Amino acid sequence: MSTSIRVSDETKEKLARLKREDESWDEFLNRLANQGSGMTAGAWKGTGKAEQAREAIKRSRELPAVTVLDRRGRVRGCTDAEPPS
Repeated sequence: MSTSIRVSDETKEKLARLKREDESWDEFLNRLANQGSGMTAGAWKGTGKAEQAREAIKRSRELPAVTVLDRRGRVRGCTDAEPPS
């Protein structure tokens, strides 16, 4: 089934600049419509990236809320409730 969508010449030119050379207009519009709609389920399956992300989150939770250097360049951790000295 085919559908026509009317757009101005200016809009078509803008879209044409975004469209990849190797994709159809249908593929392009589908890609455009899916941008920002979240991650595709299973996108990381078998890549190990999910485990890497979990580990990065775990490590970030173990760090101080803010890392600050003192006047001597030493790392000092603090939270919003404890301003750096």
